[in-house]
Amino acid sequence: MKTLGNLVDHMEKLNEHRSSAKDLHSRLSSLSHFLAPSYNLKSISREILRQYVVSLRSYGNSPATINAKLCAVKAALKESLQMGWIDKVPEVKLEKIREKVKAVLSDDEVDQMLRVASEFQHAFVVFYLKSGCRANELIEAVNTNGTPTSKLQLMQTKNGHVRTINIDQDCMTALVKLKTLNNIKSLTYKEIYGAWKVLMVRMGWEDKGYTLHTLRHTVITKLARAGIPVHDIQRFIGHKSIETTLKYIHTEVNHTTIMSIL
Repeated sequence: MKTLGNLVDHMEKLNEHRSSAKDLHSRLSSLSHFLAPSYNLKSISREILRQYVVSLRSYGNSPATINAKLCAVKAALKESLQMGWIDKVPEVKLEKIREKVKAVLSDDEVDQMLRVASEFQHAFVVFYLKSGCRANELIEAVNTNGTPTSKLQLMQTKNGHVRTINIDQDCMTALVKLKTLNNIKSLTYKEIYGAWKVLMVRMGWEDKGYTLHTLRHTVITKLARAGIPVHDIQRFIGHKSIETTLKYIHTEVNHTTIMSIL
C-alpha cells in the first residue's frame, strides 16, 4: 500500500532541482496534514477532495490559493497513476474565482472597522496594518516566546527568507495585547480567520469580498500613495520580486508607468 506520505516524498525528490519545488511541497503537505501521511492513496476520492476544499475555505484560503493546492494534488495523483500506485485519478473540481469588488480599504473604512472591533479583532487589525504581515507571520510573532521589541524577526515567511522589520509603539502594543489575550495556548489560523469573518458580519461587509489579505494590499497601496519607492516597499513587505509588489499596488498610476519611472 502506498500512502500520501510516500507520494509527498516522491514528488519532493522528483522536483528537488526545480525552482517551484518548495511551493509544490507546501501545497501537497496541506493535503497530508488534512488526511494524515499514512492515508492510503487509493482511498483519495472526489468526496475526500471536496471535504478538503471545505476545510481550506474554513481556514480562509482564497479560491486562487485553493486552486493552486488542487492543481498540485492533481499533478501528484497523475504521477501516482503512472507509477501504478493508484488505479485512476479522481475528479478534481477547481474553485470559481469571482472578480474582487475592491482590493483595498479606505482610511474611513479602517476607522469604522476599528471602532466596532472587539479587543482581539482590534489588536490583530492594527498589527496587520502597521507591519504588513501575512497571517502565518502574525501567528509566528504571537506564538514566539519573549517580550516584543521594536525589531521583529520572522522566520516563517512565504519566500523562505528571514524577514526583519522595525515596528512602532502601536504595533508593539497590539502584539503584546494579542499575546496577553491568547494567554498560554497557541494562536491558530482558524481563530484569526474566524474573528475576521465575525468582524465582516458586524460591519455588514459580507458581500464586499474583503479578506484578511486585503489588509496587506491596503498597507502596500498606502505606502505607494505616500510616495515610498517601490523597492523600499518590496523590502519592507518581504516580497522576493518587485513584480509581486506591483501587483499589490492599487493606485491611479498603472504598473507600466511605475516601471518606466524606475
